[in-house]
Amino acid sequence: MINSPKILQKKQKELINKLRLNTQEIFLFSTAREFTYLKGLRMEVLFGLCAAWSKALDEISIRLKMDKKLLYYASMAELNSALSGQHSLNKEILKDRSKFCVWVANTESTQKILAGKEAREFLKTVKFKEAKKIEKVLVIHGTVASVGYAKGTVRIVNKTSEINKVKEGDVLVSVATHPGLLPAMKKACAFVTDAGGITSHAAIVAREMGKPCIIGTKIATKILKDGDLVELDTKRGDIKKI
Repeated sequence: MINSPKILQKKQKELINKLRLNTQEIFLFSTAREFTYLKGLRMEVLFGLCAAWSKALDEISIRLKMDKKLLYYASMAELNSALSGQHSLNKEILKDRSKFCVWVANTESTQKILAGKEAREFLKTVKFKEAKKIEKVLVIHGTVASVGYAKGTVRIVNKTSEINKVKEGDVLVSVATHPGLLPAMKKACAFVTDAGGITSHAAIVAREMGKPCIIGTKIATKILKDGDLVELDTKRGDIKKI
């Protein structure tokens, strides 16, 4: 196999000899390689946990005879209590949380979920770092995760409920993509994200699908709007309105 571990290790040794790297440089490259691998592994574990939790909630929904969507707004303590028969879940409270809530977790043992007016009052006490004002931007720059040329209409998609906005040939722009957006990603001609690295979901999917992708722009979703016509230059890592 071309990509077998033994062949890759051989190529790495050949490259080290060719570049004449010293001990410190070899250590730095080795550390960077480990971090890259662990970052990708972390995302795989995260997506695996999300999939497993979704299946668990399917079963919990059946046992408690409650809408699965509402169960996402219950804490682990509340779910355990309901499953053991100690206390039942309050549907009205969960519905209020689904509209607007804040999960406050100072420590593992001191967590609480605030909803409605209480949540809004709590947010007034929190100091947020003021975002810098973004002046007129002509070109957005990011990191190239998958090469290729693309031109299309922007569709801002962050939630699964928004995937139907994307038509064939559109450019999908997101803060960060996730498995729930795959139907839209299949239709899009290219991806642009605010966050993520070369092992992010958008980057991996783009390379698998052979579609252009620019990640880590930080401001794409703030600058671009639905309907904008853009062009991706993956040689420079630029996205510009046309």
